[in-house]
Amino acid sequence: MGISIRHIFSLPRQMYLDGGEVRPSFRRLARDGVKGFWALGDQQVFYSQNGIDWTDFSLNLREQGSFTAYSVLNALGNVFLFCRNRHGVFAYTLHNREWVPNSEIEVDSSLVACSVSDELYISGSLDSCAFVSRSTDGAQSWRKTILDGEGVPVSITMSSLNAGTCCLWQSYDGPELRLDDRSSLYFTSDSGANWREVATASTMVLGVAAAKQDGLLLGGSNGQLLLFDLRMGIRTIRFNQSDVVAVDVFEDAYLAVTETQESPGTHSILFSRDGMKWSEEELDFQGRINGAILLSPLDAVISTTTSLYHCSRLSP
Repeated sequence: MGISIRHIFSLPRQMYLDGGEVRPSFRRLARDGVKGFWALGDQQVFYSQNGIDWTDFSLNLREQGSFTAYSVLNALGNVFLFCRNRHGVFAYTLHNREWVPNSEIEVDSSLVACSVSDELYISGSLDSCAFVSRSTDGAQSWRKTILDGEGVPVSITMSSLNAGTCCLWQSYDGPELRLDDRSSLYFTSDSGANWREVATASTMVLGVAAAKQDGLLLGGSNGQLLLFDLRMGIRTIRFNQSDVVAVDVFEDAYLAVTETQESPGTHSILFSRDGMKWSEEELDFQGRINGAILLSPLDAVISTTTSLYHCSRLSP
Protein backbone atom coordinates (compact mmCIF):
# COMPACT_ATOMS: atom_id res chain seq x y z
CA MET A 1 0.00 0.00 0.00
CA GLY A 2 1.47 3.36 -1.08
CA ILE A 3 1.60 6.75 0.55
CA SER A 4 -1.75 8.43 1.20
CA ILE A 5 -1.88 12.17 0.34
CA ARG A 6 -4.66 14.44 1.63
CA HIS A 7 -5.06 18.14 0.86
CA ILE A 8 -5.42 20.18 4.09
CA PHE A 9 -6.12 23.67 2.76
CA SER A 10 -5.02 26.33 0.27
CA LEU A 11 -4.42 30.05 0.59
CA PRO A 12 -6.61 32.52 -1.31
CA ARG A 13 -5.25 33.62 -4.67
CA GLN A 14 -5.04 37.24 -3.53
CA MET A 15 -5.84 39.64 -0.69
CA TYR A 16 -5.87 43.39 -0.25
CA LEU A 17 -3.57 45.28 2.11
CA ASP A 18 -2.87 49.02 2.16
CA GLY A 19 -5.42 49.45 -0.59
CA GLY A 20 -3.49 47.22 -2.97
CA GLU A 21 -3.57 43.62 -4.13
CA VAL A 22 -0.98 41.21 -2.68
CA ARG A 23 -0.45 37.51 -3.26
CA PRO A 24 -0.19 35.41 -0.09
CA SER A 25 2.24 32.49 -0.07
CA PHE A 26 4.03 30.05 2.20
CA ARG A 27 7.84 30.11 2.44
CA ARG A 28 8.62 27.49 5.09
CA LEU A 29 7.31 25.02 7.63
CA ALA A 30 8.83 24.98 11.12
CA ARG A 31 8.63 23.44 14.55
CA ASP A 32 8.68 26.02 17.31
CA GLY A 33 10.98 24.04 19.61
CA VAL A 34 8.22 22.86 21.96
CA LYS A 35 5.23 21.10 20.39
CA GLY A 36 3.75 23.46 17.82
CA PHE A 37 4.04 23.70 14.04
CA TRP A 38 4.10 26.89 12.00
CA ALA A 39 3.57 27.71 8.32
CA LEU A 40 5.21 31.05 7.55
CA GLY A 41 5.44 33.29 4.51
CA ASP A 42 4.17 36.37 2.76
CA GLN A 43 1.10 37.79 4.54
CA GLN A 44 0.82 34.48 6.41
CA VAL A 45 1.45 33.08 9.90
CA PHE A 46 -0.40 29.82 10.58
CA TYR A 47 -0.17 27.66 13.73
CA SER A 48 -1.08 24.04 14.44
CA GLN A 49 -0.78 21.82 17.49
CA ASN A 50 -1.05 18.58 15.52
CA GLY A 51 0.00 19.51 11.97
CA ILE A 52 -3.50 18.78 10.64
CA ASP A 53 -5.70 21.58 11.99
CA TRP A 54 -4.29 25.05 11.27
CA THR A 55 -5.24 28.49 12.63
CA ASP A 56 -4.38 31.88 11.14
CA PHE A 57 -2.09 33.59 13.67
CA SER A 58 -1.29 36.67 11.58
CA LEU A 59 -3.42 38.62 14.08
CA ASN A 60 -2.38 42.31 14.06
CA LEU A 61 0.54 41.92 11.62
CA ARG A 62 -1.59 42.87 8.61
CA GLU A 63 -2.40 46.22 10.24
CA GLN A 64 1.13 47.29 9.22
CA GLY A 65 0.48 46.32 5.60
CA SER A 66 2.24 43.54 3.72
CA PHE A 67 4.77 41.44 5.65
CA THR A 68 7.00 38.38 5.39
CA ALA A 69 7.41 36.01 8.36
CA TYR A 70 10.83 34.30 8.42
CA SER A 71 11.11 32.25 11.61
CA VAL A 72 9.36 31.45 14.89
CA LEU A 73 10.61 30.12 18.24
CA ASN A 74 8.90 28.94 21.42
CA ALA A 75 11.24 29.76 24.32
CA LEU A 76 11.29 31.42 27.73
CA GLY A 77 7.58 30.74 28.09
CA ASN A 78 6.77 32.87 25.05
CA VAL A 79 6.56 32.74 21.26
CA PHE A 80 9.03 34.82 19.24
CA LEU A 81 8.37 35.74 15.61
CA PHE A 82 10.91 37.28 13.22
CA CYS A 83 9.16 39.28 10.54
CA ARG A 84 9.73 42.00 7.95
CA ASN A 85 7.23 44.77 7.17
CA ARG A 86 7.53 48.19 5.51
CA HIS A 87 9.31 49.57 8.60
CA GLY A 88 12.05 46.92 8.79
CA VAL A 89 12.73 43.51 10.36
CA PHE A 90 11.55 43.00 13.94
CA ALA A 91 11.54 40.37 16.67
CA TYR A 92 7.99 40.05 18.04
CA THR A 93 6.55 38.31 21.08
CA LEU A 94 3.00 37.03 21.38
CA HIS A 95 1.03 38.81 24.13
CA ASN A 96 -2.75 38.61 24.58
CA ARG A 97 -3.19 37.48 20.96
CA GLU A 98 -1.17 40.38 19.61
CA TRP A 99 2.33 40.45 18.13
CA VAL A 100 4.35 43.02 20.08
CA PRO A 101 7.71 44.22 18.65
CA ASN A 102 10.70 43.72 20.96
CA SER A 103 13.65 44.87 18.88
CA GLU A 104 14.56 45.86 15.34
CA ILE A 105 17.12 43.73 13.51
CA GLU A 106 19.39 45.08 10.79
CA VAL A 107 19.55 42.50 8.02
CA ASP A 108 19.73 42.63 4.23
CA SER A 109 17.23 39.94 3.34
CA SER A 110 15.90 36.97 5.31
CA LEU A 111 17.13 35.41 8.54
CA VAL A 112 17.05 32.08 10.36
CA ALA A 113 16.67 31.48 14.09
CA CYS A 114 16.94 28.86 16.83
CA SER A 115 16.85 28.69 20.62
CA VAL A 116 18.34 26.65 23.43
CA SER A 117 17.58 27.05 27.14
CA ASP A 118 17.07 30.80 27.75
CA GLU A 119 19.09 31.92 24.72
CA LEU A 120 17.89 32.99 21.27
CA TYR A 121 20.08 32.91 18.15
CA ILE A 122 19.58 34.46 14.72
CA SER A 123 21.74 34.44 11.61
CA GLY A 124 21.54 36.86 8.70
CA SER A 125 23.62 38.94 6.34
CA LEU A 126 24.23 42.70 6.39
CA ASP A 127 26.31 44.57 3.80
CA SER A 128 27.50 41.17 2.42
CA CYS A 129 28.77 40.10 5.87
CA ALA A 130 27.16 37.03 7.44
CA PHE A 131 26.61 37.16 11.19
CA VAL A 132 25.17 35.30 14.17
CA SER A 133 23.52 37.26 16.97
CA ARG A 134 22.66 35.97 20.45
CA SER A 135 20.10 37.28 22.92
CA THR A 136 19.87 36.33 26.59
CA ASP A 137 17.09 38.80 27.50
CA GLY A 138 14.18 37.62 25.37
CA ALA A 139 15.06 39.45 22.13
CA GLN A 140 15.37 42.83 23.81
CA SER A 141 19.03 43.14 22.77
CA TRP A 142 21.49 41.18 20.62
CA ARG A 143 25.23 40.50 20.67
CA LYS A 144 26.56 40.06 17.13
CA THR A 145 29.46 37.90 15.90
CA ILE A 146 30.65 38.33 12.30
CA LEU A 147 31.37 35.08 10.46
CA ASP A 148 34.60 34.76 8.48
CA GLY A 149 32.83 34.21 5.18
CA GLU A 150 30.16 35.53 2.84
CA GLY A 151 26.86 33.97 1.99
CA VAL A 152 23.16 33.72 2.72
CA PRO A 153 22.31 31.95 6.00
CA VAL A 154 20.27 28.80 5.38
CA SER A 155 20.03 27.39 8.91
CA ILE A 156 21.31 27.68 12.46
CA THR A 157 21.11 25.01 15.18
CA MET A 158 22.31 24.98 18.79
CA SER A 159 22.53 22.25 21.43
CA SER A 160 22.49 22.34 25.21
CA LEU A 161 26.25 21.66 25.17
CA ASN A 162 27.06 25.18 23.90
CA ALA A 163 27.71 23.70 20.45
CA GLY A 164 26.02 24.73 17.23
CA THR A 165 26.23 24.92 13.45
CA CYS A 166 25.39 27.59 10.92
CA CYS A 167 25.03 26.95 7.19
CA LEU A 168 25.75 29.62 4.54
CA TRP A 169 25.10 29.43 0.80
CA GLN A 170 27.02 31.46 -1.77
CA SER A 171 26.93 31.71 -5.56
CA TYR A 172 30.19 32.52 -7.35
CA ASP A 173 31.60 32.77 -10.85
CA GLY A 174 32.71 29.36 -12.06
CA PRO A 175 34.41 28.23 -15.27
CA GLU A 176 32.87 28.92 -18.68
CA LEU A 177 31.01 31.99 -17.39
CA ARG A 178 28.62 29.93 -15.30
CA LEU A 179 27.51 30.46 -11.71
CA ASP A 180 28.46 27.72 -9.25
CA ASP A 181 27.02 27.06 -5.78
CA ARG A 182 28.93 26.56 -2.56
CA SER A 183 27.57 25.91 0.92
CA SER A 184 29.69 26.20 4.06
CA LEU A 185 29.11 24.85 7.55
CA TYR A 186 30.41 26.78 10.56
CA PHE A 187 30.72 25.34 14.06
CA THR A 188 30.80 26.90 17.54
CA SER A 189 31.64 25.26 20.87
CA ASP A 190 31.26 28.39 23.05
CA SER A 191 27.61 29.41 22.61
CA GLY A 192 28.26 31.38 19.46
CA ALA A 193 31.10 33.60 20.65
CA ASN A 194 33.41 32.13 17.98
CA TRP A 195 32.71 30.25 14.76
CA ARG A 196 34.99 28.30 12.40
CA GLU A 197 34.35 26.74 9.01
CA VAL A 198 34.35 22.95 9.29
CA ALA A 199 32.93 21.69 5.98
CA THR A 200 31.90 22.77 2.47
CA ALA A 201 29.74 21.27 -0.25
CA SER A 202 29.39 22.12 -3.94
CA THR A 203 25.64 22.61 -3.80
CA MET A 204 23.02 25.14 -2.87
CA VAL A 205 21.68 23.79 0.43
CA LEU A 206 17.88 24.07 0.29
CA GLY A 207 16.88 22.24 3.46
CA VAL A 208 18.51 21.39 6.80
CA ALA A 209 17.31 19.26 9.71
CA ALA A 210 18.98 18.39 13.00
CA ALA A 211 19.96 14.70 13.16
CA LYS A 212 21.35 12.42 15.84
CA GLN A 213 24.52 13.25 17.81
CA ASP A 214 24.42 16.94 16.85
CA GLY A 215 24.52 15.99 13.19
CA LEU A 216 22.66 17.49 10.24
CA LEU A 217 20.69 16.14 7.29
CA LEU A 218 21.03 18.48 4.31
CA GLY A 219 19.29 18.56 0.96
CA GLY A 220 20.63 20.56 -1.96
CA SER A 221 20.60 21.38 -5.64
CA ASN A 222 21.87 18.89 -8.20
CA GLY A 223 20.12 16.14 -6.27
CA GLN A 224 22.54 16.02 -3.35
CA LEU A 225 21.45 14.51 -0.03
CA LEU A 226 24.12 14.96 2.66
CA LEU A 227 24.87 14.01 6.25
CA PHE A 228 27.19 16.00 8.50
CA ASP A 229 28.76 15.46 11.90
CA LEU A 230 32.03 16.66 13.39
CA ARG A 231 33.59 13.21 13.52
CA MET A 232 32.88 12.15 9.92
CA GLY A 233 32.57 15.56 8.29
CA ILE A 234 30.14 16.03 5.40
CA ARG A 235 29.16 12.98 3.33
CA THR A 236 27.01 12.59 0.24
CA ILE A 237 24.69 9.70 1.04
CA ARG A 238 22.58 9.83 -2.12
CA PHE A 239 22.45 11.52 -5.52
CA ASN A 240 19.00 12.17 -6.97
CA GLN A 241 17.88 13.27 -10.42
CA SER A 242 16.02 16.27 -8.92
CA ASP A 243 16.86 18.95 -6.35
CA VAL A 244 16.35 17.94 -2.72
CA VAL A 245 14.18 20.86 -1.60
CA ALA A 246 13.09 19.78 1.91
CA VAL A 247 14.35 17.42 4.62
CA ASP A 248 13.38 16.47 8.16
CA VAL A 249 14.31 14.04 10.95
CA PHE A 250 12.01 12.72 13.69
CA GLU A 251 13.28 10.09 16.11
CA ASP A 252 14.64 7.34 13.81
CA ALA A 253 12.79 8.53 10.70
CA TYR A 254 14.47 10.52 7.90
CA LEU A 255 12.50 12.37 5.22
CA ALA A 256 13.51 14.13 1.98
CA VAL A 257 11.43 15.64 -0.81
CA THR A 258 12.72 16.21 -4.35
CA GLU A 259 11.53 18.51 -7.12
CA THR A 260 12.47 19.05 -10.75
CA GLN A 261 13.35 22.55 -11.92
CA GLU A 262 11.11 22.64 -14.99
CA SER A 263 7.53 23.88 -14.74
CA PRO A 264 5.28 22.18 -13.95
CA GLY A 265 7.62 20.33 -11.65
CA THR A 266 7.45 16.68 -10.61
CA HIS A 267 8.09 15.53 -7.07
CA SER A 268 9.06 12.48 -5.09
CA ILE A 269 9.35 11.63 -1.41
CA LEU A 270 12.26 9.68 0.08
CA PHE A 271 12.09 7.90 3.42
CA SER A 272 14.66 6.12 5.59
CA ARG A 273 14.97 4.57 9.04
CA ASP A 274 18.73 5.04 9.36
CA GLY A 275 19.66 7.86 6.99
CA MET A 276 21.54 5.47 4.70
CA LYS A 277 19.02 3.16 2.99
CA TRP A 278 16.22 5.09 1.27
CA SER A 279 12.95 4.23 -0.41
CA GLU A 280 11.38 6.58 -2.96
CA GLU A 281 7.84 7.19 -4.16
CA GLU A 282 6.40 9.76 -6.56
CA LEU A 283 4.20 12.56 -5.23
CA ASP A 284 1.21 13.57 -7.32
CA PHE A 285 0.40 17.22 -6.68
CA GLN A 286 1.04 20.65 -8.16
CA GLY A 287 3.11 23.59 -6.91
CA ARG A 288 6.62 24.39 -5.71
CA ILE A 289 7.56 22.71 -2.42
CA ASN A 290 9.07 24.83 0.34
CA GLY A 291 8.84 22.68 3.45
CA ALA A 292 8.22 19.25 4.96
CA ILE A 293 7.82 18.20 8.60
CA LEU A 294 7.46 14.72 10.06
CA LEU A 295 4.57 14.61 12.54
CA SER A 296 5.53 11.06 13.52
CA PRO A 297 7.71 8.36 11.99
CA LEU A 298 4.73 7.47 9.78
CA ASP A 299 3.23 10.76 8.60
CA ALA A 300 4.28 14.25 7.49
CA VAL A 301 3.01 17.63 6.36
CA ILE A 302 4.32 19.08 3.09
CA SER A 303 3.95 22.72 2.09
CA THR A 304 3.84 24.19 -1.39
CA THR A 305 3.73 27.90 -2.13
CA THR A 306 -0.04 27.97 -1.65
CA SER A 307 -1.17 24.69 -0.06
CA LEU A 308 -0.59 22.22 2.79
CA TYR A 309 -0.81 18.43 2.36
CA HIS A 310 -0.85 15.55 4.83
CA CYS A 311 1.12 12.45 3.79
CA SER A 312 0.54 9.25 5.74
CA ARG A 313 1.56 5.57 5.54
CA LEU A 314 5.26 6.45 5.18
CA SER A 315 7.41 3.36 5.12
CA PRO A 316 10.98 2.57 3.94
